[in-house]
Amino acid sequence: MVRTGQAALALALAAGSAAAQGAGGGSGSSGVQVDDRAAIEWPTLYQSDRVELVSFGYIRSLGFGGRSGGGPQACFQLPQARAKYRLGNECETYIEPGFILTFGDRESGPTLEFNLRNAIVGLAPNSYDDWDISTVEAWAGVDDFAAHGPLAGARIWAGQRFYYRQDTHIDDFYYWNGTGLGAGIEQIPFGNGELAFAWFEESSFDLDTALDDGTPYRRFEVRVEDWSHSDNVTFRSALDLRFAKGGYDTVADSGGLLTLETEIEQVWQGTASLTLQLGWGAGHEMIFASDPLARDGDLGFRAIATHLADRGDDFSIMSTAVLEAQSRGREWLSLGARPIWRIAGDVHWALEPGIDLTIDDGETQRLAKVTAALLWKPGGTDFFDRPSLRAFVTYADWSDDAVVAPVFAADHGATYGVQLEHWW
Repeated sequence: MVRTGQAALALALAAGSAAAQGAGGGSGSSGVQVDDRAAIEWPTLYQSDRVELVSFGYIRSLGFGGRSGGGPQACFQLPQARAKYRLGNECETYIEPGFILTFGDRESGPTLEFNLRNAIVGLAPNSYDDWDISTVEAWAGVDDFAAHGPLAGARIWAGQRFYYRQDTHIDDFYYWNGTGLGAGIEQIPFGNGELAFAWFEESSFDLDTALDDGTPYRRFEVRVEDWSHSDNVTFRSALDLRFAKGGYDTVADSGGLLTLETEIEQVWQGTASLTLQLGWGAGHEMIFASDPLARDGDLGFRAIATHLADRGDDFSIMSTAVLEAQSRGREWLSLGARPIWRIAGDVHWALEPGIDLTIDDGETQRLAKVTAALLWKPGGTDFFDRPSLRAFVTYADWSDDAVVAPVFAADHGATYGVQLEHWW
């Protein structure tokens, strides 16, 4: 009936928007998780006994860059892969300023919070003339609204929100992402963890799309967060159910996504995680946007393994592996790592190799990419310490039939440049 094309476009954008969601808890991988407030100290802009205004944000800017053969920097990604390895392989400028305004006394009673976050994207490489500005978060919450009973310490909230997002930083892949416009209650004490319930009327990346275009499915989610099995092992899980709304052309009436994740500390001097996901019907793509063209029997499965280690002041590494299979369409395999060595003082060097394979209708496409970068990191030596100023050279090689970077005449190419990444 209406807006099927818009809904399909929204799905495609969501599936490939990791690069446009630039902050690791913000929008593409800043490592800043708004939901993990206790672990973060944000810059305070104003504070009194009962009012506080703090700032948080992310910036990723390509100062300059180019490619072999001449011309501006190009980026390498398989058409059917959900993500690409990031280091020396990002072509846009991305800025994500955010603010949290809090009323009330955290020590003695309920507090009211207003959260705002924008995304400012410079879409063309080496150009600052074309900008896209979106409101990606605008929501309010009431913390500690119940002093006693089973809801003591819980929060109620409503609005457009990045909801409990999990990503693999080195390829900017938000594999678990509940983003949308809705309401819920969270931080409910539950055994060794916390319980959360949420309803999303719209499932879009930004507020304008949610209000103007709408999305064809309504989502309901129940989640268990941070269930402590032992001192070293934590579990989390969520069941996300989706139901078609009236006024849209959809094939499947419903769908869903089940996610199970475990995080284990003290593995190879670091922390490892394993995530399993199963999507069906409108949720078979396993992202927050539902597929209006999905059939009831469509299935998707994904497994993600990551490992992060900060080994003293001289070495850190993150590695990841992703396996995804769809009952109808693409299979995707991805392997990559980013080791970082300290040379002297605040100067480091990094190497990031990554390989992606996709299989569709029996045809395999391949992309192999490697980046060498010199880093200046005055904020510290750990993997996620920022700011980071990088000078990089990237080389990529891909299969003959893969349309990876049409600006190159051959099935390989190189790029170079200088980039700044920072979050606060």
